[in-house]
Amino acid sequence: MTAKKFMETLNPKYQLLTGPFMVEKATGRVVSLGTARSLEFYLEQYENGTLERSSDLYWYPDTE
Repeated sequence: MTAKKFMETLNPKYQLLTGPFMVEKATGRVVSLGTARSLEFYLEQYENGTLERSSDLYWYPDTE
């Protein structure tokens, strides 16, 4: 449904992520991870709170 919604509206909110990501269970927040390094590297940075910020690092599915 999400891909269809994106094609209908062209709203980036519905765009599928192209790289690795994780979903925080408590908040539903989607955290976009990088592809330049290993998955373990990004998970360690996330756990330590040192994951570099980017314009699309976090996505909240219930917000516009």
